[in-house]
Amino acid sequence: MDLNNLAILKQLAPEHLVHKPRLFLDFAPDLIESEVPDPYYGGEAGFLRVLDLIEAASVGLLEHIRREHNL
Repeated sequence: MDLNNLAILKQLAPEHLVHKPRLFLDFAPDLIESEVPDPYYGGEAGFLRVLDLIEAASVGLLEHIRREHNL
C-alpha cells in the first residue's frame, strides 16, 4: 500500500507482469494521498483515516475489476 511495498512487488513480478502492480490508492483518484499511511502512531484518528482510505480504494478497485472483466 506504499511505495516500498510496490517496489518489492515489481521486483518479484515476472518481466511481462511488472507493469501490473499499482498503489492501492490509485483506485481512489479523488483522494489527496497516494499511499496508505501506517496508522500505528496516529492513535484512533489515524486508524479511522486509514479505514476511510481503504474503503474508498476498495470501491474503486471493485469498479476497475468489473470494467476489466465486463461484469
